[in-house]
Amino acid sequence: MACYSFLVFFVISQLLLLSSAEEERELNKTCPSSFPPCGNLSQFIFPFTNQTHPECGLMVVDNCNEPVQRIRLGKAGPFYNILNIAEDVSITLEDQVFQSHLNELSCESFKNLSLPSSASLSFEIKSKLSLFRCTDKFDYDLTTFQPTCNNSCFLYYNQPDEALPSILPPNCSLIQLPVNKTRKPGDLFNMLISVFSLQVEVHRFCWECRGRGGQCQSDSMGNFQCAETRECNDDGGNFQCENERTGNRKLRLKLLLGLGNVSF
Repeated sequence: MACYSFLVFFVISQLLLLSSAEEERELNKTCPSSFPPCGNLSQFIFPFTNQTHPECGLMVVDNCNEPVQRIRLGKAGPFYNILNIAEDVSITLEDQVFQSHLNELSCESFKNLSLPSSASLSFEIKSKLSLFRCTDKFDYDLTTFQPTCNNSCFLYYNQPDEALPSILPPNCSLIQLPVNKTRKPGDLFNMLISVFSLQVEVHRFCWECRGRGGQCQSDSMGNFQCAETRECNDDGGNFQCENERTGNRKLRLKLLLGLGNVSF
């Protein structure tokens, strides 16, 4: 019986030690401080990352071996061609689908770009034109544009980057699209552009999470969560979160100590 007990203890302890070693290897896979150049793009840092380290950032840059690189906005957002990453964490993008709509003078042009909503990130078009797409006419000091493709739709817009009316007009939806400020107003299709700069902002909670070694994620309800933190406690006013790996180590230690006291 003593030999059997020792054998069981030995097997279980070895499995726990193997698990610990594997975890240490995962822990040592640290994210690089910067990522190498990708195609026409120079090296970049968080919140951007590459396909080799998708867990190390919030937006993956890929197609490094292609003539034009692309970026995914957020963990599950749309892909855009990316032409530049600036030091102020703004990016220059190209939307080829939008350009084709402009070329065709299509009313499909007058829809908001597919910019994702994220608990960790927010995006803003740097130079934009605000439009109201309305089902009824209204009297506002705005330029009127009526697309010929849809007589029931009325578009109203102001000058680029001007303040919006404080109250959204009834039966209207707000659309914000990239614009070239140097082009003369009047021809709306000519004013809008498909190559534009997008300002990226990483939310404070995400920076704090990353500082603790965590990963910024969203739960099923779209709320922010830090993937690495567990068992948070208020210790004398100091809010502390125990790392999941640390918790696992404590659990393994308890199991080993418990096995040592078990009699078979």
